Amino acid sequence: MGLRETFRILRSAPDAEMWRYLEAALQEPYEEIQSIAFDLLLEKKEFNSPEIIVRNYAGLLPSLRKRVRESKHLFLPVAREQTRRGTEAMRQNAYRMIEEVDEDSDDDGDGGG
Repeated sequence: MGLRETFRILRSAPDAEMWRYLEAALQEPYEEIQSIAFDLLLEKKEFNSPEIIVRNYAGLLPSLRKRVRESKHLFLPVAREQTRRGTEAMRQNAYRMIEEVDEDSDDDGDGGG
């Protein structure tokens, strides 16, 4: 059974458990596992939980961090909210994400920053 099939089966778990599984998957140092979890967490109709991605930003592999930068309009508001609330670790991850994503703003071609 492949990873995608495993995650498909896990979808039958209660939401609270599924979020824990997806968060644990983001902490694994394997691109395929992180990527599947990332995609599921951004599914609007079921999970729509970018805050979990922001909360685990420090452990994301470079390819997933790139995806965060490419969708910064989705993640920056969540990260800014997490700097005001949550645990110290959540705030640190949010600040780190904001710093790295905002660094790229100089290169986005919009003429600002």
